[in-house]
Amino acid sequence: MKNQPHRHKDDNVFKFKSFNDIVSTINLRQNALYQVQDPNVENEEDETNFRQSYLKWTVDNLSEEFKSFQKRISGLVTLEQLLNSKDFVVELLLESLKNATTLSLQPLLDFVTSMAKDLRQEFYVYFPQFLTTLIQLLNTKEPEQVEWTFYCLAHLFKILKPFLKKDLSIVYHEILPLLNRRWHPEYVTNYAAECFSYVARDIRDKDKFLAMLLSGLKKRVNGTTDCGRLLFEVVKGANHGMHSCSEGFLVHWMKSLVNPTINQDVLCHVLSEFTKHLVQNINPQNLDVFWKVSNDVLLELSETAANNDTAIRNILALQKQAINFRNGKCLCRLNEVIERLLTLCDADISNETLLQVAQIVAVILLSSNLTITQLDSSRLAKKILGTSEKNIFEHFVWALVEWSQFEVLILPEYLKYFEKHFESEASSF
Repeated sequence: MKNQPHRHKDDNVFKFKSFNDIVSTINLRQNALYQVQDPNVENEEDETNFRQSYLKWTVDNLSEEFKSFQKRISGLVTLEQLLNSKDFVVELLLESLKNATTLSLQPLLDFVTSMAKDLRQEFYVYFPQFLTTLIQLLNTKEPEQVEWTFYCLAHLFKILKPFLKKDLSIVYHEILPLLNRRWHPEYVTNYAAECFSYVARDIRDKDKFLAMLLSGLKKRVNGTTDCGRLLFEVVKGANHGMHSCSEGFLVHWMKSLVNPTINQDVLCHVLSEFTKHLVQNINPQNLDVFWKVSNDVLLELSETAANNDTAIRNILALQKQAINFRNGKCLCRLNEVIERLLTLCDADISNETLLQVAQIVAVILLSSNLTITQLDSSRLAKKILGTSEKNIFEHFVWALVEWSQFEVLILPEYLKYFEKHFESEASSF
């Protein structure tokens, strides 16, 4: 029987590499600074990466489409010649990319990468034009075109990272629309988010970075959703873990909830989306940093609770969101969370914030994936039931009707409460 052709085998399935997979294979020092040349090729003293690409593709690509481009750059050998002709070459590359087919696209993208390696900061001024053009190339169903474009983008981000992190707004406004999964395939949205986060992790001015992210979100459909996704990509690490930079960013974002210059409604929606991605994609045992930071910030804010009431309530909302997911499975540092909740009950907080505390306590007590001691259960229940606020008391009791300890810890207090209020109401007649 004739052997089945390789292209028909079940395991011969085309798979896109992620941005991080591609970047990890790029050795910038070797490729750009210490490039190992073929000893059989006699290069001129000042020969560039651009020239080496020319020599390579002159042999590897014999299409007429490529030859028309090749002829116009044949005289560019040295770095000085490339610098003097950079405007011409950029214009030629951009025009050629817009009209390219799969016959010439791969070498053209290689020329873009080579030019960036040679010129670096001189090339950076043209980056926005190339970014726009490369993004347009992703609107295709040709898998090879998408992968070639991904490789080119990965090289550009790695080469230009020192310059891009000084002003991420260029990348941000181009990347944000790509995160809409209604209009773009998942592999494009994933790649776009990874590109952005790769540069963003090295940002030093976190205030400026957050302000840029939040600017103009109200005018964009799904803007807060997409921005939350970007924040998540910044702190996402390998193997469903958190990146080493995550603690610094989390501290800044949560402390920004007391910043009067920031639109708090927008920030809260963004952080809610961020938390959703966090608990859905990070292994529960790797979420320790989220709980550490949120608990530390809550403790700090509780010292002047009256001035930070709204911020405390918003951080509690994020914690409640994380606890609710998968019945408490994502909650680390349970004992620490309990102590923070007990502290807040004695702090100078509003009834609205105390209600948030009561709701979290109820969620913790009802969560099937949490193991809480009888002592801690009693401490939490008695602290909430000790409130003089009728709405909070009744909300808490009704939330715990199905709790296994209801008859032991809740019902006696409720009967005392009912008797007290029944007598007071009866005496008023």
